[in-house]
Amino acid sequence: MNRKVVILSLLTAMAISACGENTADSYYKNGNAHLQSGRYAEALADYEQAVSKNAERAEYYIAAGFADIGLEKYEEAINYFDKGYSPKDNQIVRENNKALY
Repeated sequence: MNRKVVILSLLTAMAISACGENTADSYYKNGNAHLQSGRYAEALADYEQAVSKNAERAEYYIAAGFADIGLEKYEEAINYFDKGYSPKDNQIVRENNKALY
């Protein structure tokens, strides 16, 4: 991973945290920063918070599944991936489903 991308992600996550916003998207972004740094447990905790705030976003479930893979929790990852799958046909859903496969 490019060091500049990791640093930028961490700075973004810190800026979001400093603002005190605890939105689903801010948890998701923090989770992404943790995932990129290999801190899978912290990433999963953030993704779970994102899901609890907005259970309609498939990418939150998909990201939680990838964090579980990092933790070698494969059954749990499959459960998150199942929740992230959608049979609808539009560009966003196709991109999410592609990430699942």
